[in-house]
Amino acid sequence: MEAVKQTRIVMKSSVNQVEVYETTVYGTVTKKDGSIYIRYKEQMPFGEVSNTVKYKGEEVIVLRSGAVQVRQVFKVGETNESIITGATGAMNMVVNTKMLQFDVDIEARTYTLDMKYHLTLQYESIGDVHISLTAIEADGVDD
Repeated sequence: MEAVKQTRIVMKSSVNQVEVYETTVYGTVTKKDGSIYIRYKEQMPFGEVSNTVKYKGEEVIVLRSGAVQVRQVFKVGETNESIITGATGAMNMVVNTKMLQFDVDIEARTYTLDMKYHLTLQYESIGDVHISLTAIEADGVDD
């Protein structure tokens, strides 16, 4: 197991290429048993959410706990269903992953996840989601 690396994480998301959301948080990156784990916490209007993004091979698993709880699986060409619970109760969530790319730049000490999927909540199509997450090791960040 490799040491835990402190990181700055920049997240960008859009729905149907219209609504763009960007935020920066701080967290960690850990490599273990062939997987890469990116962990961070988010402050949401209804409470704190702990996030773990696990990348291994051709699959990404997102675990959220706290004010929001869900386990999401993303694999290109697959449709995966989960239940998300939060302030508004439990909702059915379906993702159909269209694109998933994970890059590690050792020299720049960055880890970049880029994925696109179609999202359905409570059996209603929300649209096409694009998520970009870049984790930059803290000692590689110019302050």
